[in-house]
Parts: sequence; structure tokens; C-alpha cells
Amino acid sequence: MPLTYIHCPSGIFDNEAKNAMVAELTTIALKIEGLPDNDFVRSTAWTYIHEYDQTNCFKGGKPLNANGITVEINVFKGGLDFQRKGILISGFTEIIQRFTPTSTPVYILIRENETEDWGVLGNRITLDELFNPAEGAKPI
Repeated sequence: MPLTYIHCPSGIFDNEAKNAMVAELTTIALKIEGLPDNDFVRSTAWTYIHEYDQTNCFKGGKPLNANGITVEINVFKGGLDFQRKGILISGFTEIIQRFTPTSTPVYILIRENETEDWGVLGNRITLDELFNPAEGAKPI
């Protein structure tokens, strides 16, 4: 159930690339987390792409001259061990770079959140509910 934010200068991805890239990112994230790949669990995996005008992007305190991408991936604490975090970082980087026009640097930050800190539709959701969704659980 990753909640992913991708921050980038505008114009790096066209709509077709965004759709294909996010589909691949969702698939690999669920696989690495070991979650079932079904409609319910997929409905809990959200990705937001924040695009910024070049005039609002800086590197080293100066206007950004190259396209850099930052990715924040929010996951349940304890859902990923050290090895799987490394696989997530390399997998996300490879997928994102495949959809950019050049070898764009990708910075990834994994944020682990306590299970009691996740709420969906006014209720808490747990890692166990994602691993073992109720029979016939409808997508959110």
C-alpha cells in the first residue's frame, strides 16, 4: 500500500509516460512489499505527480539547470526490510529513468509510518488487512 509522491520539473513526462510509469511503479511496489496484487490492494496504492515550473526548481541554492526527480514513498513501518528497501529504490529508479528523455537523477526517500497512523475512509487500515483482505473486499 505505498503512497507515492513524485516531484519533478514540468514537462519531463507526457501523459502516456505518466500512465505507463505509474502502472509499473504500482506493480513493483506491491510485489516488493509482498502484497496480493488484486483490485482491493491496488486501490490502496496511490501515486501523485507534482510538477513544478522550472523557475521554482533549485539545486545547490541555484536555479535548476538539469531535470531532477524526487520520489517520496510512504509505507507501513515493518513492511520492508533493509534488502527490500534497496530493491524498491533500484526498481523505482530504473522505471522512472526509462520514462525520462535523459539519464535524470532520481532521489528516493522511503518514509515508514506506524500502522496506527494510516486512515482510509475514516477508519484505520492495517498491514494485516492488506495481506488478508476480507472476502470480496471492494476497491476503495
